[in-house]
Amino acid sequence: EYLDRRLGARVLVVGYDFRFGSMRGGDAARLHQWLPNLHICEVAPLTHGDEPVSSSRIRKLVAAGNVQAAAELLGHPHRITGPVQLGDQRGRTIGFPTANVAMQEELRPGTGVYAAHFEVDGATHLAAVNIGTRPTVDGTRFSVEAHLLDFAGDLYGKQVGLDLIARVRDEQRFAGLDALKAQIALDVDAVRRVLAQPATAALLRSRVVLQAPPMVTVDTSTSSVVQRPEPELPVKCGSLAMLASTRSRGCMVTHCRSTRCSSSPLALIVSSTPASDLR
Repeated sequence: EYLDRRLGARVLVVGYDFRFGSMRGGDAARLHQWLPNLHICEVAPLTHGDEPVSSSRIRKLVAAGNVQAAAELLGHPHRITGPVQLGDQRGRTIGFPTANVAMQEELRPGTGVYAAHFEVDGATHLAAVNIGTRPTVDGTRFSVEAHLLDFAGDLYGKQVGLDLIARVRDEQRFAGLDALKAQIALDVDAVRRVLAQPATAALLRSRVVLQAPPMVTVDTSTSSVVQRPEPELPVKCGSLAMLASTRSRGCMVTHCRSTRCSSSPLALIVSSTPASDLR
């Protein structure tokens, strides 16, 4: 009813795992039975390692602390953002002051120490980041604490971004602050080594590591659907990356690999009804 009569849909482009209705019982085949005159095109999955790339797969990797594998699928490092807030200031008492970042994302990376790039005020700094509950000194409150290497300045209240490059070690409990201080010094050395590796710089430069399947192009003047190679461009957040032409009224569909996307199914409706009439 909605697709046919109200929208006047002529072409429907959906993802390979597109489902709808109660218990996700509807698929492209069922829809074609109901609307035989509607041209339905399924977009093939983007794969890596013989498995489809999906937001759920990436979220699992991040939650497990495997940010390097997640970056391969994302095309860029997983990022944490948030303001720097006042902490208990214990780090400065042992020679390693930290910026306490109030993480805004719901997805929590696996606990541990990470090598990261810390971005603030348009500048990027190397950082050793502890994510977890700090079992040696607290053990209950989840926190993200970044020690910036070779940096001095006031960060309180500033909005920052943390690109997690690699997990250096798991979170662990130490016998006391002296043992913790000694381990942090080792962590800083490990972070320097990780961030100095050529592969790290290459990842940050490229921002794209996967070749997507062919993009679908829809020409509404003829209701034709063709496929062509996708350009080597970063994939931004959003279930659809769509370019429209006022002359050809064509649309291009590509894939989303962002962990911020809540759903993986992809659907695009090409309608002959003006958008102003659909309010």
